Amino acid sequence: MIDAKERTATCEQHGNFTERGIDFGARVSWYGCPECTKSKVEAEQLEKRQIEARTRLLEAGIPPRHRGSLFKNFKTHEVEADRALKAVRSWVTQVRSDDFRGEPLTMSGAAGRGKTHLACAALGHLAFHGLRVAYTKAADIEALARNFQHGAERRERL
Repeated sequence: MIDAKERTATCEQHGNFTERGIDFGARVSWYGCPECTKSKVEAEQLEKRQIEARTRLLEAGIPPRHRGSLFKNFKTHEVEADRALKAVRSWVTQVRSDDFRGEPLTMSGAAGRGKTHLACAALGHLAFHGLRVAYTKAADIEALARNFQHGAERRERL
């Protein structure tokens, strides 16, 4: 007969606790410290989310040199850079909200100001939180639009 058991046990990390187990007759299977079990499960879930996010980032086509771009390692040494960081963070928060309506984020500025860093940080953040993301350049979108338009013109002539 299977029976539930309890005993007082001590965890090196969390101290005394009531340990629960199942008595299978020949032996008792004890569950251990519930706090340690909870921490282990949370760590495993975090690791799984990180692996899934890395996979989504690889699928997104983010250039290798920008895969480590994060909000926390963006250098805000100028007022404009700080404003840009806040604007991108705000947009990411909107994207993650239930009432997001698909408003685009457009960044412009001189070369070397951090636009790609911030864009990749935003993609990474969204990927970590379960969204599928894609990295593309404006020139690629323009070429795709031209090809689409050219194809439509060709179909009209046929």
